[in-house]
Amino acid sequence: MTTKREWGFVSVFFLMMALTQSFSGCVGTASAEKINEAVLRTRRHDYTTEKCLRLARKSRQTDSQEQRDYRLGGGDVLNITIYGLERRGEFKTVTVRVEESGVFSLPVIPPINAKGLTVSELESQLNKVMIEMDFIKNPRTSVIVTDFKSKKISVLGAVNRPGEYTIERNSVSLYEALALAGGPSHEAGYVLHVMRGDQDDGHPFADSRGGEARASGPSLPKDDGLEETISVDLISLMKEANLDLNLLLYENDIVYIPEAEYFYVIGFVNAPGGFPLTRPMRVLDGIATASGLIAKEASPGDCVLKRLEGDKEFIVPIDLVAIVEGREPNLYLKPDDIIDVRQTQLRFFVLEAWDWFKRIFVFSYQLNPKAYETTR
Repeated sequence: MTTKREWGFVSVFFLMMALTQSFSGCVGTASAEKINEAVLRTRRHDYTTEKCLRLARKSRQTDSQEQRDYRLGGGDVLNITIYGLERRGEFKTVTVRVEESGVFSLPVIPPINAKGLTVSELESQLNKVMIEMDFIKNPRTSVIVTDFKSKKISVLGAVNRPGEYTIERNSVSLYEALALAGGPSHEAGYVLHVMRGDQDDGHPFADSRGGEARASGPSLPKDDGLEETISVDLISLMKEANLDLNLLLYENDIVYIPEAEYFYVIGFVNAPGGFPLTRPMRVLDGIATASGLIAKEASPGDCVLKRLEGDKEFIVPIDLVAIVEGREPNLYLKPDDIIDVRQTQLRFFVLEAWDWFKRIFVFSYQLNPKAYETTR
């Protein structure tokens, strides 16, 4: 048998639950669903500009067989085999390292400049010199590159193995360069920069390797953007496999992936947390990134944007419904911005009242627990 006191508390309990469900089911739900529909229509911004896309595509147009054949340079190690160099009927193999100037020396033969030559072109050059010197009447020469050292690219920033890498061709693709560096790290943002070799000394990622990169290599179109910095959307490149962005890299080129800066979405959204911000994003983009509002609890008209400017924090009220309807601006987000999606006032009041009721119930039970005991 249940006491009247217990029945009274049970009745109030069910009444409060009914009010809570009623209010949460109708107040703010329509507005929240409207916001969620809008953010679902929000398309992800692709960071690659039309200009950068054009430069990336144009770089691939230079990929001919002539340009793929490796061009020798300073630091390369060669095994040169010449038939009859010292004795007739015998092969002589000599290992040489090409100097930074591009010159190397062999016994008897004058110094030869190999910079910018392919292996087959160097073989022809050696044969020509020996014929001109009347050293060997029918020279046969073989050149093999045993250590590729002259061409380097750098992959820096938010990658798993940042550093400088030698390449065994005149060019490698952006995918290949990222593979050498172990791919983007978890800290990578949404943008990747390719800085072409021989940048001005004032560039933060330039070095002092000088200005003769590709000077003696394959001829390239003057307007192919080799002196440009090309920024591409990393998500489009890696996850969406946009091959148009898989541009070709040449020696001294630098690939740089900045670490992501973050903004935050807290409160009554489906996936609150911190999210990377390395591309232009607005308030509705932020809500979409947090998987939208909790329909029965969020109050779209009572949100705020918290922003740090120096040592001061500014709080900007935002009305998501007004933003969707175009009555208020959809503000761009900055690093460390916080979007706070608050609860509907009515639901907040009901839940506060319910907490107060539970506290009274517990306090009353502690004073007189026997009054709540069931009698048979």
